[in-house]
Amino acid sequence: VTLTGDKIRNKGNVWARLGTPIIHLLEQVDYQADARFPVFLGGPMTGFILPSLQSPITKTANCIIAPDHFEYAPPEPERSCIRCSSCSDACPVGLLPQQLYWFARSEDHEKSNEYHLEACIECGICAYVCPSYIPLIQYFRQEKAKIAEIEEKAKKSEEAKERFEAREARLQKEKEARTARINQAAEKRREEIAQNQGEDPVAAALARIKAKKAEPIAEVHVKANGEPDNSDLIAQRKARRLAKQAETTQAVEKVEETAKPAENPSENLDTKKAAVAAALARARAKKAGHIAEQPKQESKLDSNQSEADPRKTAVTAALARAKAKKETQQQLQAVEKTEEATKPTEELDPRKAAVAAALARAKAKKEAQQAVENPEEVAKPTEELDPRKVAVAAALARAKAKKEAQQAVEKPEEVAKPTEELDPRKAAVAAAIARAKAKKEAQQAVEKPEEAAKPTEELDPRKAAVAAAIARAKAKKAAEQQSEQ
Repeated sequence: VTLTGDKIRNKGNVWARLGTPIIHLLEQVDYQADARFPVFLGGPMTGFILPSLQSPITKTANCIIAPDHFEYAPPEPERSCIRCSSCSDACPVGLLPQQLYWFARSEDHEKSNEYHLEACIECGICAYVCPSYIPLIQYFRQEKAKIAEIEEKAKKSEEAKERFEAREARLQKEKEARTARINQAAEKRREEIAQNQGEDPVAAALARIKAKKAEPIAEVHVKANGEPDNSDLIAQRKARRLAKQAETTQAVEKVEETAKPAENPSENLDTKKAAVAAALARARAKKAGHIAEQPKQESKLDSNQSEADPRKTAVTAALARAKAKKETQQQLQAVEKTEEATKPTEELDPRKAAVAAALARAKAKKEAQQAVENPEEVAKPTEELDPRKVAVAAALARAKAKKEAQQAVEKPEEVAKPTEELDPRKAAVAAAIARAKAKKEAQQAVEKPEEAAKPTEELDPRKAAVAAAIARAKAKKAAEQQSEQ
């Protein structure tokens, strides 16, 4: 390594190991450090300023220059190219540095390669003779680095593409081999089936498909106004609906036969069967009304069928079927709830039932006495009073009394204890009979209020209230006599 420059006293050539810091070599030759003057690595033409003196010695480090003010001057500012061709005349390789300068600044890599930028030896003569002080060598070095980077990326991309194509070819080959194996196994299986059955299943399936395609297309009947004629479809739906209604009617009648109430209620006190029979009777009456209304709707639909849209008719029929199905489900749920609510009286506690019956009789007796003594307080006469409302109020009163009796059964500790002489079994039977009778009257009053209290011009509201109170008193008295017997 050559060590020279006016800042070095002992100039000369030295042998140095690779990786030795440059500052170590300069200290050995008595270097006079000065921050105003840089140190160059390389010759006076191709050298460059070292950013740090801690840089190591490499294979290309053949000269180190430490100049003073006689050998070094600050670089002049860069100016525009005047195209004097001095750089072209001085280039030892015969290139066109001024053209390469423009291509490097615009990053036109294709043109730079076309003008043989890679042939530049970076001697620095073009930059030395340039009157505009353009650092041509720096531009050329940057352009060479960019071109090398682009070529490296292209090389890696080409290698990746080759690997991808090889992988795709391998996968395609494996797929084809797998498909061939599957086809071979399927062919073998078909041959075995054909040998066992005597017919190829694939050929049979294809024949069926071909025959189905060859079938004639069904004719579509069209009305005079251009709409499709769906009369056959509507008739089929109507027949299915009537069959379904007949099945439902048979099911209801079968349930009625299996759960008929006893002829003598005094002997059979099963309130469960009575409730089921009442619910079935209501369902049958409601169904009869629905079936009676249905022919009218069907006749109306048939009369307007020519004018109505077949699609709307089908939607209406579907909605009607859904509504009927929903009503049937609600009726069955009501029957189940009634069965749960009316449990046999044998499961009740005799003591609690006796207490409830005693309370109900006392309260009913008291109300009957008040109604007989003060009928004007029970029902005040007014011109606007409706007999139907009076009947509904009486039914509500009975339901309230029944609810209070049930609360007394649930909480017997709040009621006084029954006497020892009272027979618990007779009291329970009497209470069950009274509850069943009150429930039946309440249902009749709610379902058919016009029969319980028929509105007429001559009916007096006061007389109706007195009659209702007397009826309640008689019913309670009859229940007391039965319990005493």
